[in-house]
Amino acid sequence: MCQQKTKDLENCAETCEEGEIQLLEDRRDGKLIYFFSWYFFRGKWLWNAFLPVCCVGTALCTWSSFFGLRDVYYNTKKLEVFPPLWLTIHYFLYFVMYFVDCMEKRKNLILEKKTLQKLLGEVSETDLMGDPVAWRRIAFNVNQCFVKEKYNSSIFFGGEQCRRFFVKEVVIPVDFGSHAIKTCSNDDIYTDFCKNSSNKKLAQKAVANYNKSAENYYELSHMVGEMECDNGLLEKFHTICMISIFCLVYAELALSMILSLAMVALAIYDIIFN
Repeated sequence: MCQQKTKDLENCAETCEEGEIQLLEDRRDGKLIYFFSWYFFRGKWLWNAFLPVCCVGTALCTWSSFFGLRDVYYNTKKLEVFPPLWLTIHYFLYFVMYFVDCMEKRKNLILEKKTLQKLLGEVSETDLMGDPVAWRRIAFNVNQCFVKEKYNSSIFFGGEQCRRFFVKEVVIPVDFGSHAIKTCSNDDIYTDFCKNSSNKKLAQKAVANYNKSAENYYELSHMVGEMECDNGLLEKFHTICMISIFCLVYAELALSMILSLAMVALAIYDIIFN
């Protein structure tokens, strides 16, 4: 009877403790909140709205160069209205491409040094085998640390995402000997985290604790293949979008420069021979 009561109390304590762990994966609209809280509170939407305007400027330069060359060649003085549809299409394309870039960056997390240290500390000190909600707890604690620093959004959506991030960004580099664990600061990416001996020891301790489980250790190769499949489609689409942006911008800039040079050459020719 006493043993039954003890078990009931332990189960109750575990349930209450698990109930205190609140992650966005528990909410129906969690995925939307996870992305848009970062998108708006971190000011990404400002860049997403502003950068396409700069790119549309290249379209305006091309347009101006073309009609300037026409006016010089035919000796006309017609005023052309800026084509709103053409510029709107340009802006929309650039906006969508930068938005996809934001989605890709949100999916492929790179942590700041302090946040990564917090994650490694949590993993190294947590009983990953005995605690059924270990990764949810780790994700929750890292989120709390992240929010306390200066941000209004969560770094991890859920426990499984936290585990996958740890395997991809920490376990794989450490197990394969590169120790090239990535961190970020002001959108700049660094791979010198393990050059600090204390950080390197912390990473090795966390990986050793993770690898204590034979199940975790042997699933590593499967996890790598799984993550490659999951990231493949969006990553390819993201790569195509970014290449399209650069090609379109550089093509229009090159065309604008060629037309401008042709306009100047034609004007000089006209002055000399007429």
